[in-house]
Amino acid sequence: MDSNERKGWFMLAVGGAVFMGMCIAVSIIQYFVNKISSPMFIQKYVAIFINLVSFFGFVALIFYPTNFNIHFIIFYIYGIGNLLDSGNILGALCIFVATLFFKRLGHIRKHRSIKIILLLAPPTAALLSQIHTHGAVYFLVSVFHIVGLGVVIGVLYLFFYKQINSIQIVRTSVEIPENECTVEELEWLSMLAKGEKYISISKKFNISESKVKQRMLELYKIVGVHDKMEFMTAYRSCQFRHKKD
Repeated sequence: MDSNERKGWFMLAVGGAVFMGMCIAVSIIQYFVNKISSPMFIQKYVAIFINLVSFFGFVALIFYPTNFNIHFIIFYIYGIGNLLDSGNILGALCIFVATLFFKRLGHIRKHRSIKIILLLAPPTAALLSQIHTHGAVYFLVSVFHIVGLGVVIGVLYLFFYKQINSIQIVRTSVEIPENECTVEELEWLSMLAKGEKYISISKKFNISESKVKQRMLELYKIVGVHDKMEFMTAYRSCQFRHKKD
């Protein structure tokens, strides 16, 4: 991941933290303005909680901008919150983005059906809560809006299908200058990207695990990440090779 990519993720984190700070202020104002007897009173507590979680999530991303686990949590929680608060389009879009991060992290490879059901259960419950707060007609309108959003996303995907695939192909291979690491260390990176552990590397190359860990800390900086978790989220399944002149 080059410096421009990292800068982009960093700016997203800063902007998200500022935006969520504003959302917290609005939710606190709503808490005091609306009457306790309001049927939406419980949801005000939920709104404050979700905004706080999202705010601290974006703050964490300022330090670890490419930690996709945090991105997943933020978009997932914020999506559920918007569905509870009748923000149907934004809520559904956030859940969709969260699902993309979940897939990118590789969490959906095994027991796919069960994980998809568990992933969609909370936002579905949040959407169904609109029957109680707004009535069945409003709920049906919300469903139609979300279905419409799904159609739009499908059309955009088909329209940009070739471009999306070309991006995915580029991300399967990463080039590093020859003066920054050896051929063996390129294999270390490729092994880790496939989910191998430090101990596997140490056994294969007959080197102590502590030396592998020490050198990997330097290699992480070379590829633009802080630690193993951030490396796995950014370079999962990538193949590393030397940059050609």
